[in-house]
Amino acid sequence: MVDDPRTHPLVEGLNAASRLFRWGAWLAVLLVFASGVTIVGPDEVALRLRFGELTGETAADQVHPPGLLVSFPYLIDEIVRVPVKRVREMKVDGLRASGALAFREVDITRDGYAITGDHNVIQPDVLLKYQIVDPVRWALRIADPEAVVRDAVTAALVRTIAEMDVDAVLSERKRELAVAARTRAQSRLDGDGQWVQLVRIEFVSLQPPPQIARYFADVQNASSVAKTKLEEAHAQAAEALARAESERDALVAEAEGDALDDVATAESETKAFLALLGEYRRDPAVVWQRLYREGVGEILSRIGARHVVPGDTPWNLWIGGGAVVDEPRRDG
Repeated sequence: MVDDPRTHPLVEGLNAASRLFRWGAWLAVLLVFASGVTIVGPDEVALRLRFGELTGETAADQVHPPGLLVSFPYLIDEIVRVPVKRVREMKVDGLRASGALAFREVDITRDGYAITGDHNVIQPDVLLKYQIVDPVRWALRIADPEAVVRDAVTAALVRTIAEMDVDAVLSERKRELAVAARTRAQSRLDGDGQWVQLVRIEFVSLQPPPQIARYFADVQNASSVAKTKLEEAHAQAAEALARAESERDALVAEAEGDALDDVATAESETKAFLALLGEYRRDPAVVWQRLYREGVGEILSRIGARHVVPGDTPWNLWIGGGAVVDEPRRDG
């Protein structure tokens, strides 16, 4: 019996290799064609490059929205996805100390820094949040867009810090510094039209170099103590002022009450005098006699018990023809 040459082991190996090669070729072809199908995420847009050139005549044709994008295989078309709806973050740390902290001196060839308006050295470390506005310029027109944004923010920080003194930078105007630097950097980036939107600048750290940090801490502590003392003084002044105003109001109220009493007394006495004056005009003798008796009675009530005796005694006190002498003292 003659063996079938198709069953020879070598032939079978070659056939298996051929089948494997064909399957691999078909798989490669399938992958190449599948590379032309791209799913653009909800926070992205896509740019299609055909042989390295951007397709589309207008901006609307060049930028493809989220969804399924079908194009030629990878060897012909290339898809660049740009996250335009995502707020991205970037560290801007070119103005802070790099590497290990050197406590002897600031190495200006290695460490970044900024100088305040009153000639103090500050080293800010910044986190920038931004959003891509023009995907074409971001992905294709600018060689290194992140470096451009970082340089613009760094320059804006240096210039803005130079317009403030160190106390303002380190304390009460830090928020104002961030807003001013972002506005200045945005204006610089928008020179040829807006292609990126700076959302916010956040300071990771904003402090002097470690060589002099403790001196700044001493100054800040002293300022804090002075501020506390000033607030206490203001509180005491407000308390003293409130107390003085209360005492003033009480004195004014008391004076007004006394004035009302005096006016009422004066009006009463005036009415009594006018009434007496009317009676005096009608009958002067009667009024005079009554006034005389009232006066004598008041005098006698003030000097106590006395006897009124007639005669021309040398020790007497004449009152209406009689003498007023002390009442004899009875001892035992």
